[in-house]
Amino acid sequence: SASVTVVPGKTARDGIGYRPLTRLVVGVDFSEAAERAVELALAVAGKGGVLHLAHVAKQSDPTRQLAAGQALQEWLAEIEAARPDVTVQVHLLTGEPADALLALARQIHADALAVGSRSHSALHQVLLGSVAARLVEVSPVPVLLAPLVED
Repeated sequence: SASVTVVPGKTARDGIGYRPLTRLVVGVDFSEAAERAVELALAVAGKGGVLHLAHVAKQSDPTRQLAAGQALQEWLAEIEAARPDVTVQVHLLTGEPADALLALARQIHADALAVGSRSHSALHQVLLGSVAARLVEVSPVPVLLAPLVED
């Protein structure tokens, strides 16, 4: 099961606070880690929430975009069957993954972002970076990381 940390928000009296998670951007690359991110987003999404499944390609490739669109539609159907109280929208984006996910989050006024986190060595993180690490660094909204538990 995914680990979730709940941080209590300030009260409305204080002028700042967290509200229920009803608009979530979920970064998907069709990996096992992405499946975990969708599961986590569904676990925390409030009734009537909207999940924005977003696949980001670094370059525009019509063949790959078509395949990604079809895969997203299949995920959409599965999610809607499992959680009819949640609306799912799909987005095919182009660009750097972290930047594109952040732009979408800002555009839809997301309450949170959810992404899968793969376990990589420290050297890998330093050399190649990570979409999850970048989002955690710069996101103006909470980032939910769904760890991929490897056997």
